[in-house]
Amino acid sequence: MNGETVGDAAVYMAEGDNVVTALDDLDAGRQFWIGGEPVRLVEDIDAGHEFALVSIDAGETVRKDGEGVGTATAPIEPGEWVHSHNADRTRDRPSAEAAVDEEA
Repeated sequence: MNGETVGDAAVYMAEGDNVVTALDDLDAGRQFWIGGEPVRLVEDIDAGHEFALVSIDAGETVRKDGEGVGTATAPIEPGEWVHSHNADRTRDRPSAEAAVDEEA
């Protein structure tokens, strides 16, 4: 697995990422130290889901594994769950150009 495991329960994939992925179900209130900074979960996070490492403004790119994976649709605070209610995921979505190529 790429990245740095933190607290034996999450992984920080690449420098510059603004989200961290939970490896286990995590309870609100749990604190992680990532890059020398504390991040306290403000809500429960399910395994495989991401939480914000830093504040992410609406319209800002959500970064995971060194690349943009979506755009925040609402402000996201550190320790908050990052999912469809506050971000629009774009990484696994085919581009409009690719969809046109497939129709040809």
